Amino acid sequence: MTRIRISLVGDVLIHQSLLKKVEEKDNYTYYSHFHEIAPLIQEADVSGANLESITAGAEYGLSGYPKFNAPVQLLDGLQESGFGLLNVANNHMLDKGEKALLASLTNIQEKGLQYVGASPDSSVSTPGRIINVGGVKIGFVSFTDGAKLRLNLIDKSQVNYFPGQSEPINMIRKLNPIKKALAEIKEEVDFLVLQLHFGEEYLRFPSAFQREMVAALCETGVDVIVGHHPHVLQPSEWIENSRGKNVLVMYSVGNFFSGQLGIHRQIGGIFSVEFEAQEAEGKRVISDVTPDLVLTFVDHKADYRVRPLETVVRERKRIMSAGHGLVDSAALIGRVKEHATTYIPNLKVQ
Repeated sequence: MTRIRISLVGDVLIHQSLLKKVEEKDNYTYYSHFHEIAPLIQEADVSGANLESITAGAEYGLSGYPKFNAPVQLLDGLQESGFGLLNVANNHMLDKGEKALLASLTNIQEKGLQYVGASPDSSVSTPGRIINVGGVKIGFVSFTDGAKLRLNLIDKSQVNYFPGQSEPINMIRKLNPIKKALAEIKEEVDFLVLQLHFGEEYLRFPSAFQREMVAALCETGVDVIVGHHPHVLQPSEWIENSRGKNVLVMYSVGNFFSGQLGIHRQIGGIFSVEFEAQEAEGKRVISDVTPDLVLTFVDHKADYRVRPLETVVRERKRIMSAGHGLVDSAALIGRVKEHATTYIPNLKVQ
């Protein structure tokens, strides 16, 4: 029997305030921002992040909002912290055009990291990424809302997108690209994770569109669905599909590392899933799927370090909330934990 742990975090967005670090110091890797949280990332067998800023490097012009492009050194910091898998399917992936996206994919690969959500060659079907952990094959598939992309920029690459919420077609047709990719990879893996870049920014609960989409995708045989894009935490939920299978859904893991201000925009989470895998009658059987959540905080007062929220609360009785002054830290973390357990009351949150 093998016990496996997967940890996923949300958006990595390098705003202008974070780009200054590279300008001020040569060979800056960003690891100093992650070192406090790194042990939690490293204890997982697979750890992933949503790389919302491409990493095409200085050749394509480093920039923050609204068209993001981060220095290649960001990849060094993420890798040193324990991340091995980066999602690239998001609404900022084509901010600098297709050539910059392809350069970013090359840089990710050259740094020894893996990516999911795009491929440099559209002629080769690449539904997702398979990672082998002790003989257990874990599949990762990722899609983004195509309505938020400049699709006319796509020429040579394969970009995983679905017709977005604003497209005037029914849900069945919207989901066809995702269902096709899941079907292609499903027979090759023991455990299947789908990442979706969807929803509305800054809404702390999933929209009706998110819920409808997820409910339909729970019928595909996927084991876990993890979302990002809202830039704030949304609750997780167990959904039982029509076959009686329970699918674990995390609607949004929030921001992991960004320059955004606002108390809930600075709070994110390390969403982890543990499960048992064992052989039984010639088949791999998955059991005891258990989620947990570690709350994180981008601490602007500590040089934008990503820190466990509990640590910050222990250190400070009050935390600054942009536009709202100081808030009671103990009351804040209590509200955040209550929100995170809205649909799964027994979810372990720390």
